[in-house]
Amino acid sequence: MEVLDAYQVAGFLDFILANFAAVPIGFLLAMVLGFAAFGIFGLLRLFRRLLSR
Repeated sequence: MEVLDAYQVAGFLDFILANFAAVPIGFLLAMVLGFAAFGIFGLLRLFRRLLSR
């Protein structure tokens, strides 16, 4: 991708990877699952509200 090569900040990818390496993978997995559950139950609540009208 030429756009990414042209505008990539030097060392940015190393910075991001170092931050992800500092956080245990279980914690990241729990955060992703938590956000997914929050989104799914939010959508279900929205549908229930729309159907009850």
